[in-house]
Amino acid sequence: MKTVPLDVSQPIEPSFKIKGRMIPYEEITCRLKNFCISLGFGPGTINRKDLPPSGYSVKSAGEMRWQEDEDMMLVFSTHVTYNPHWGGYSGLPRLLHYNGSKRSPGHSPAEFIAPFLHRYRFAQDNIFINHTSQGQYLITIPNTLLNDCGECSEYKLKLHLKKIVEPAKDGAIYPVSISGEYHSFVVSNDFCLPFSGLIDGWTTGRKLTIGKYLSRELFSFTFDEKVLKDDSPYVATILPHIEEIVADTTPNLRAAQIHLQKVFDRDMTRLSVERHERSKKLLYIAGLEIDMTAFAGIEEHYFVPWQAYIAAGGKAPGEEYLLLQDDLFVQLKQQDAHCLV
Repeated sequence: MKTVPLDVSQPIEPSFKIKGRMIPYEEITCRLKNFCISLGFGPGTINRKDLPPSGYSVKSAGEMRWQEDEDMMLVFSTHVTYNPHWGGYSGLPRLLHYNGSKRSPGHSPAEFIAPFLHRYRFAQDNIFINHTSQGQYLITIPNTLLNDCGECSEYKLKLHLKKIVEPAKDGAIYPVSISGEYHSFVVSNDFCLPFSGLIDGWTTGRKLTIGKYLSRELFSFTFDEKVLKDDSPYVATILPHIEEIVADTTPNLRAAQIHLQKVFDRDMTRLSVERHERSKKLLYIAGLEIDMTAFAGIEEHYFVPWQAYIAAGGKAPGEEYLLLQDDLFVQLKQQDAHCLV
């Protein structure tokens, strides 16, 4: 078993692997228990009735159990819906998701980022680049994105026009034409560079949506803080990275990964300090809950193990370490899928 010495001052950011790393939920509880036994845990003290998919936060539950002088296993999971036929990770259409799930709104990272993602995709589909007969490239933007109004006004996408548009001689930004609700601006030479391959050979009058070229550097979000729940765990972990997340090719997966990383690093630091007060062993394991229920038509969940923090009690530095995904997965797969005790 390959382990990594713990250094909480420099958190590790390993890559996530999904394909080939999914363990059915029917097996994960017993594999985890048997893994703990292989680490020398007392067999009578490992009992987790609230294993994922209900989710588990070591911050709250860990504090309740931390004073108990017994070997302990903690599990933290982050929920992601997965459609194997899409080949990507995404949320369901809102109505189907709510009808097919008992989860409350905002329960998952996908639900938290949904209004931001809606505004971003609206911008992707409604901002256009076209080529004029004078050889200029124009960017055409709907008024709703310029004035921060319209649908879903609690969440607003603000374009950084100075990074996109060629300013006038006085440094101000003016549209060169207005047609109904759309304003057109001359694209700056710097902004033309990233999509130069796309616009090679363009003919006059051709128009394309900005699509994936609306990179995270070109916009930011503003929002009414009242619409965000004060007790949402995602405000601290996901919100600071929201522009990166919505511009990712698999935004819901990226949101889940970031949340998992932030929570794991935070809790591992706390647990590393508090282990000095204990004499028993601790396993804290983090991973993704892959939910295929709505696509499969029946309850179908998988757990993707990602990282584990393992510690024995006391202050000896060699008695706490990290187990990264590949080795963690191998260790779990080597365990019996049936509970030994």
